[in-house]
Amino acid sequence: MMTREEKIEELHQIHASGRAALINKVMACMVFLFGLTILLMGYLLFYPFDPVVLNVSPFKVEKKVYKQGDYIRYTLDFTKKTQVAPRIKYFLVDGVVYPLTKQSGVSRPVGYNKPGLLLKIPEGVPPGKYLLQIDLEYPVNAFRTIYRSWQSTMFEVVE
Repeated sequence: MMTREEKIEELHQIHASGRAALINKVMACMVFLFGLTILLMGYLLFYPFDPVVLNVSPFKVEKKVYKQGDYIRYTLDFTKKTQVAPRIKYFLVDGVVYPLTKQSGVSRPVGYNKPGLLLKIPEGVPPGKYLLQIDLEYPVNAFRTIYRSWQSTMFEVVE
């Protein structure tokens, strides 16, 4: 027959081995969840996702010559693949980059789009040959932003 002290010691050993098994199970779950998190973040960061594709590059402007203060009419031919609206920046480029405006994107529907758009040439832009550059910024998820830059055909600005 076991003494009281032997019974207490046996209970302590059973309790200690149960606690060790529980700690091992918790650690295994934590390692699994950590690995799953790393895989998910890798997918969100590196999956080849293209939110928009320009079908005709460079895109066309309506005229070859514009005056300072005129509106450039241009046509974009693109396929949008996401509901996310981009942040858009416009530039005139002739070796020097002239920023025009910064705006949130117009929410175009997903799929094929071919809008005709207008953009004002500032009065102070020096005469010369230019490209219209459009920079798009798509924040597709919390870890990734995709950037696209499109350029037009060459045109001239005169006084």
